[in-house]
Amino acid sequence: MEEPLFESGQEYLLHIIDCNKNNQDNIFIDETKYKGVTLTVGGYILPENPKEWIQDTNNPNIYKTKVGDAEIIAIYQDKDLLALELKKKDGTDINLPSGIKLSKPIYYHGEQEILNDDKADIKSTSEFKKRYGAIMIEIGGKLNIDPNLLAAVILVESSGSGFVNGNLKIRFENHKFVAFSGNTDLFIYDKKESWKGHKWRNNVLSQWRDVHTGNQDSEYLAFKFALTLNEDAAYQSISMGMGQIMGFNYSVTGYHSAKEMYKDFNSGHKSQIKGMVAFISNYSNGKGLKALQNSDLEKFVTLYNGSGQVSTYTNMMKARMKDYINAK
Repeated sequence: MEEPLFESGQEYLLHIIDCNKNNQDNIFIDETKYKGVTLTVGGYILPENPKEWIQDTNNPNIYKTKVGDAEIIAIYQDKDLLALELKKKDGTDINLPSGIKLSKPIYYHGEQEILNDDKADIKSTSEFKKRYGAIMIEIGGKLNIDPNLLAAVILVESSGSGFVNGNLKIRFENHKFVAFSGNTDLFIYDKKESWKGHKWRNNVLSQWRDVHTGNQDSEYLAFKFALTLNEDAAYQSISMGMGQIMGFNYSVTGYHSAKEMYKDFNSGHKSQIKGMVAFISNYSNGKGLKALQNSDLEKFVTLYNGSGQVSTYTNMMKARMKDYINAK
């Protein structure tokens, strides 16, 4: 005797990937759109009457309804149905009736599953949105942040990718290394605008080299040399990953050291996103989170990037947010 699809008293999430693109490898439904089309899963018809779907009070992109004993959660992006999930509350798979195909979900327990070794080199805003758009919605819902704003933070900091050619994306900050190590002979920076004029040299007789040249090679050359002088100071002096979080913020990001944070971030985007959520939630006693919740970009930028370029970063955030919203 076949087990029932839904068990009374259990909670379920139904998940369908890219369901309005009619990708038969990723969907297990009879039709490919929600509004105006009958959507059938496991013999149950999902209601097409909007009144039967309840909009989440914390996230306008999430709707909920009931089918049998199951709670169905629908995640939208740009008014298109992006994802649904079918899982028991304890995370175990549903025993679907024969004839129903269930592809490997990209979400588990309401969070997108990113492979631990995901080191995708994102080339465009559209690619980032396609790959991680559902995660932005999910995290935005949990933190009560506009997901488009959350995406803008990442796009400003790293263009949407925490890796370049498989290597963790970093920026070596001379002024931080000098502050942590006291080394003023081999690393210099502009004393008035500390984010400028970053140069380094192997010894006092060598020529100065630029740290920031627009490619990761020069960043890593400076970083690796700094490691030979003061390892802990070097790790604390780099920003890293999707969110370009500074190493000295390791504690509020959930790590015991900057080196541990570097190694974990180097494992893939999954760790970086997890760390970024922790950082935004904990930094400055939650003031950064509150600023994002209130869409107070200037305050967030001041907390996240410092007071030196508030106007520049604020305008970048607005531009990236617009790009992300319009991306297909």
